[in-house]
Amino acid sequence: GAPGSGKTTIALFLAEKANLLYQRLQVIDLYGEYYELALPRVFFRLPFNKEFIKSLALISRPSSGGIEVTAAVYMALRNARTWEELIENLQIQQQTRKFSRGAEAALSRILPLYEEGVLVNDKISLIPRAIIDFSFLPEETKYLAVQMYLHYLFLTSKYNPLPTLVVVEETKQQFNAMQVTPVIVPLFDLARKLRIKLILLMQTLPQQQQYVETLLQHHLIVLDLGETAIQYFKKYDFDKNILKIKKPNILIYFADKKEWKTVKFKPKLKPTEPRPEILLPVPSISSSTSRSDEKKYEEELLIERRNNEEFKKELNNIKRELQKIKEVVGNIQATSPNVVNRQLRALVREIDDLKRRKAADEKSIERIFDYIEDFDKRISILEKRLENMENILRKITEYLAYREQLRSMRGEEL
Repeated sequence: GAPGSGKTTIALFLAEKANLLYQRLQVIDLYGEYYELALPRVFFRLPFNKEFIKSLALISRPSSGGIEVTAAVYMALRNARTWEELIENLQIQQQTRKFSRGAEAALSRILPLYEEGVLVNDKISLIPRAIIDFSFLPEETKYLAVQMYLHYLFLTSKYNPLPTLVVVEETKQQFNAMQVTPVIVPLFDLARKLRIKLILLMQTLPQQQQYVETLLQHHLIVLDLGETAIQYFKKYDFDKNILKIKKPNILIYFADKKEWKTVKFKPKLKPTEPRPEILLPVPSISSSTSRSDEKKYEEELLIERRNNEEFKKELNNIKRELQKIKEVVGNIQATSPNVVNRQLRALVREIDDLKRRKAADEKSIERIFDYIEDFDKRISILEKRLENMENILRKITEYLAYREQLRSMRGEEL
């Protein structure tokens, strides 16, 4: 649907219902739009994992696979145990012109995420249901991060195939060069095997015909398309009702029955009250079961509650201390002006004394720096003198060797 047609509202409604049905729910939030969901919000973080990094070529070039990228990544991973070592190895390949194009392509995907703090070396636990926050990333980096995360999630599900729902928003029209559709579509069959279902929000269908044909084999919810509706009616044989669809009506295509149906959609979302959010990192790839993950998540919630209780106690203590300070200030104000003046004069003297000490310390530091600078100059002079002495000794040695050679030629003894 077009911008403002209600795609995010429908996704919110479906995610709210899916939270009760799926063991794992991951909502990819690009612009902070899904705050109404009662789910923990976490920053996207990608841990160092060699198995995931080996699929970097498939992420960067889903159509061709990027053979040279794969070779560069495999070579860089030989002795790399952190993201920093991997980047350093790829940079060395780029300079030595060994798989330089592949190394350059891999670096162009890794470096933007590394500079934004997305790539980390720590191992962190998986949160089964969460909103993955991408809103802190620059616009050009968001969709590269989404591509990385989708492959990361598929690799995670390979070891622990739980019923999973993923809500992901496609790129806007002005960023057609960086789309996630070419990454998602080839993985539809694998997603079915791994028990993953996707809610893909799109303004328009992709330009590539092969992707459109695959997408039309799945259920579609079509909202107001504006002026582009006539194109879908003619080019893709959409139902004629697409030409007059307006809120609150939506058009649904059931792929299994191959039929269209117009329905009225008025979701009743229950927005949660604004509250401070604990931003937790996204986990590393692990083969642990969902039960252990949920136990870890419950333990984290218990720790958070205890911390909140301790924070409330500290806050009450601070309030009591503030009340005592107010009482002391009131007592001071109640004393005679002469007492207050004496206290102020004593305070001023202490401040002046501190200023003098600070000035003296600054002068001492300046003298130390002067001594260091003078010491450096003397060392440089000594180094020059030592160099001259070395030259003189070298010449003397050469002269003595020459004399010895000359005498040996004459048959004389030294």
